[in-house]
Amino acid sequence: MTSIEFVALIPEMMPLLASAEGLALISVSLTQAAPEVGELFTECGVYDRGLALKAAHYIALSPYGINAKLVSDAGKTTYGVQFDALLAAVTC
Repeated sequence: MTSIEFVALIPEMMPLLASAEGLALISVSLTQAAPEVGELFTECGVYDRGLALKAAHYIALSPYGINAKLVSDAGKTTYGVQFDALLAAVTC
């Protein structure tokens, strides 16, 4: 998945495209998330959505995300919650 494809799925991350640091953060987060998005997502046709949500979760936990207040007081992110819901719903 490219940075542009990621932002198409998670449009609120668009400001990251404006800098080399932001692009690197997206790239690292996608790489970090890939092993956690299993075959079930691929088989059910939701791999890209799962990958984008998991990468956005990692971005939210980064200093960028913490500064943007993307993490709740309980340490959860909207993206992590959405990823878990997608995982629970995937049954193909």
